[in-house]
Amino acid sequence: MCKISGWTLVLAILALGAATGSAADKMVPEEGAVEVMLLRQASVREELKLSHDEATKIHNFTREQWEKAKALSKLPEAERDKKFIELTKENDQFIDKTLTKAQRKRLKEIELQVAGLLCLSRPDVASELKLTAEQKKRVPDMQKEGRQEMEELLYTSKPETRQQKLAELRKTSRDRMLKLLSEDQGKTWAKMQGKPFTGELLIGSKEKTAAN
Repeated sequence: MCKISGWTLVLAILALGAATGSAADKMVPEEGAVEVMLLRQASVREELKLSHDEATKIHNFTREQWEKAKALSKLPEAERDKKFIELTKENDQFIDKTLTKAQRKRLKEIELQVAGLLCLSRPDVASELKLTAEQKKRVPDMQKEGRQEMEELLYTSKPETRQQKLAELRKTSRDRMLKLLSEDQGKTWAKMQGKPFTGELLIGSKEKTAAN
């Protein structure tokens, strides 16, 4: 899964649906976040064709993990980072046990579509795209810029305009990333993402739960 550097709101937040404005809700797990957070979304669960029981199980797990993540934000940095490694392992184990191979593959494709720029620092993604040393050097600055834009949007935009602005920001991030890649790398990237995910990703109080 994507490693999300630092304690910032990143594209995982749009999948999480937890930007409610409190200080605790401004924290996300450093890594292992995106796939689990995507599973909070009803549209993703529908895409994976999960049963109601499976959806309920996932909803309960992701809710518990989010509560754990918020609690860890109060710990000293060294202890917090260690706990987040454990949290990441729990996320991976849960997903491996809950999803089929085909569902896991599709979830990863959706993850790349949602948090694409963040995933470029993953060794497996960089290797498959055959990123050059110069491209790898540019990725962190691009990710930092994207995180700053996301933070500003989520903390300053009005709830009624947030979905539209998030869609615009996703497009900006995608266009910025594609400019970094060569034509062949762009084709590889498109293949890695699979078919376009057209489900809606909801934020905050609009988020659908497994019970809806």
